[in-house]
Amino acid sequence: MGWCLLASSEVTLNESRIAFNSLNPGGSTEDAAHSVYAMPDSQSAYINESWARHAVAQSPLLRQVRALFARLNVKPQMVLAGNLVPLPLLRRLSTLIQRR
Repeated sequence: MGWCLLASSEVTLNESRIAFNSLNPGGSTEDAAHSVYAMPDSQSAYINESWARHAVAQSPLLRQVRALFARLNVKPQMVLAGNLVPLPLLRRLSTLIQRR
């Protein structure tokens, strides 16, 4: 678990027709191996992550978001998705990205 700017892969920046912004439901712990920028190609946090101590893809909020995408007839991997980020986290993210 960790924090990531995009809950989608970078490819959605150019290819998505739908954008979705939400709060970070994943919790407050960090995993150094977790990306801070985007999900790997062809992945979405809404189908490939476990949130708030639930099994992968089973968090109630995660399932609600996927139900919304289903009603919009769009695969989660094709949605430009991200998290609202408090300013201190944004500054930290900027520093981490610059180190890449």
